[in-house]
Amino acid sequence: MESVEENVDGILNICSSVGEVADACQDLARYTGVPIVRIDEEMCREAVRQGQRIGVMATLSSTLNPTKNTVLRVAREMGKHVEMVDALVEGGFGLNPDQFRELMTKYAKEIADKVDVILFAQGSMAYCEQYIADIIGKPVLSSPRFGAIALRRAMEAKGLM
Repeated sequence: MESVEENVDGILNICSSVGEVADACQDLARYTGVPIVRIDEEMCREAVRQGQRIGVMATLSSTLNPTKNTVLRVAREMGKHVEMVDALVEGGFGLNPDQFRELMTKYAKEIADKVDVILFAQGSMAYCEQYIADIIGKPVLSSPRFGAIALRRAMEAKGLM
């Protein structure tokens, strides 16, 4: 509400762990005219479009369930059934980018045969997206570009762009 009182044009929720809070505020967003856009919602929709077996990778357990819940919700909205496969990437904190990419690749390879598409539950993983997709030969999705597009659409719908 402080943001609404400050006359913001929109709110971009960039944390998957609290995405369900953003969902709970959607009626308020419509009432105030300030859209609340989740960085990961369109990514989850795209995952459902691309496959039935969806892998969710995260370095924090607190992001796994909220992301999986979003995938399941959008699948229901789209009238599709999905199966979820988790990959909790342990030991990722403190690694340099190359070490982290290799650790992510290890976990992605472990679930690759069980999924049609992999999505990253944290935007900070995005730099590994294409690298891992090339290695496992399956789509890998991360939220930053989807969130940016969704925010732009929200601003266009308000006539601001």
